[in-house]
Amino acid sequence: MLEFLNPILRGPAGPLTSVTEADHFWQLLPREDPIAAQKAVSEALSALAARNNLTLGQFRALLALDQLARGLGDALLVDYLTGGAQAQSLATNAWQSAHALSRSFGQAFECALRQIQDGESSRGWREHLTTVLLRLFQHRQMELLLQPFAAEHSDLDYLAGLHRAHRFAESIGAQRHPLISRRCHEECGEASTLEREYIHALLLQ
Repeated sequence: MLEFLNPILRGPAGPLTSVTEADHFWQLLPREDPIAAQKAVSEALSALAARNNLTLGQFRALLALDQLARGLGDALLVDYLTGGAQAQSLATNAWQSAHALSRSFGQAFECALRQIQDGESSRGWREHLTTVLLRLFQHRQMELLLQPFAAEHSDLDYLAGLHRAHRFAESIGAQRHPLISRRCHEECGEASTLEREYIHALLLQ
């Protein structure tokens, strides 16, 4: 078993207790095996999403890991696109792994958003509210895009979560604020809004 999967090293709350711990966790992931790395990340995110109340440190760790894992998502899709006919089974596994990664992040960001909506978060959370909404929409977009290749079909709960997230963005007047959105394999971002990202997800569905 790889060392970073050892629960003794992570503790009961998982590795996502602070930005420093998230970075340490990331450094221990196997660079030569993106699928194994995805499974470890998804396991950590699952443990985080299962908690009723996230600390500010865990919230910041989620944001940090999301930034770090952009390259992992790109690597999983590159593996598929360059796999060739002889590696078709590995290619399918890469798509399934990319789907699972986005689903895990989507669940974790929904957890964070619920805590913000319930008023249980500190000011440090609310300063990142637009980022939470944007990344929630983008991870759900990727999940929907890769759904045909997923090992198991997702339930419809994430669609209800998308609708709730957009209604919340509307309630605080943030749905049309300009922002920069960077998608998979893009070097630079493009101008967008939360409303546009929400509609993009609906079109994919």
